[in-house]
Amino acid sequence: MLKKNLSFILSLFIIFALVLGGPLSYATDDVDNNTASNTEVTNENTANTTSEDNANATSSDKQAAENDTTTAADTSATHDGDMYKAGGDIEITDSVNGNVFVTGNTVTVKGQIGGDLFVTANTVNIDGAQIYGNIFACANTITLNGLVYDLYGVCNTLNVPYQGTVYRDIKVYCNNASIDGVVGGNVKITANQKLTLEADCMIYKDLNYSAPNEVEVKDGTVQGNVHYSSSIVKTSAMDYVMDFAVLFVFVLLVWLGMIFFAPKFTEKATAFSKKQILPNLGLGVLGFIFVPVISILFCMTGVGVKVGLALLALYGLMLAIASTVVIVMLAKGLAHKVKFFAKFKNLFAVIVVTLVLWAITLIPYVGFIVKAIVALYGLGLIMRSIFLKKEKKAKKEEAKA
Repeated sequence: MLKKNLSFILSLFIIFALVLGGPLSYATDDVDNNTASNTEVTNENTANTTSEDNANATSSDKQAAENDTTTAADTSATHDGDMYKAGGDIEITDSVNGNVFVTGNTVTVKGQIGGDLFVTANTVNIDGAQIYGNIFACANTITLNGLVYDLYGVCNTLNVPYQGTVYRDIKVYCNNASIDGVVGGNVKITANQKLTLEADCMIYKDLNYSAPNEVEVKDGTVQGNVHYSSSIVKTSAMDYVMDFAVLFVFVLLVWLGMIFFAPKFTEKATAFSKKQILPNLGLGVLGFIFVPVISILFCMTGVGVKVGLALLALYGLMLAIASTVVIVMLAKGLAHKVKFFAKFKNLFAVIVVTLVLWAITLIPYVGFIVKAIVALYGLGLIMRSIFLKKEKKAKKEEAKA
């Protein structure tokens, strides 16, 4: 389920960023500047003890200062076009006439955003902000104490306080969620640990939620229908069979694609897989860490958004097939050692290797470590095979032998 939601959010991120041709427009509120009450009292006392001309001069100076302050606030309060920010603790107070792309430790939004907000952070605070678009967020904690059209998120904890308002829908995958605000559309939420609907919560359409236990929904809280499903997964023998079947079909499709559409890639990957174990693993770790960073840097430049998103898409594809590439390489080595497994172009070897690795991944803790190592090794193998165009003659001869 988590993978499906992550894929859903990433897809939306790519579609929106590529399709939007320009910033969205919106009407900004007037900025009012009032003088402090203490200053007024002081001026009144001074006026009583000074001449009338001096009092008028003071009033004129004060009015001029207010006009200068208002003018400065008006010119600095609006950001035209898309905004890109990255850092530690980030606070956005400007009115942004476009989309906002931001990543940091703590991201606090207090201003207005005319487009969408794309944010990855440890903590995301929407503090009185008005977002006339959607929020696409990946964070540890998301607190929505403002106005937004739609909220799509993956997080540990979601908080929608009393003053939080979602004009349309909420679609979130999380561990804990608390909703006390107003949702004008549907709520579709997976809470692996706990979902809480507070007394003042109001959902004007349907509530679809998954949680360990059913939530008490008071009359009038949900205007539409309520659908509940348990987040506790109960596995059976058939579930294991189907899990392996899906994995094997995916491996089979990737393997056939490598044979018919990328035979040179298969030969190059085989050559690298024999004696380049540590370099491949190290390159996979570096690629896993730095490719997303480079993609974000491209997106932050403004002109390189499409390049950054294309790089992210390629990165996702490489991660998806990394383990399968390793399976194919291991199957090819097994078929070379045992002739029986070489039948039907190594099909038997692919089945055996897939089954063994799948069984190992079912072991608690050990399975996760093995899966991570295989994926990183496969990622490094793919990167070396793609980006190293020419091989040394010696390696070609070793590969043929």
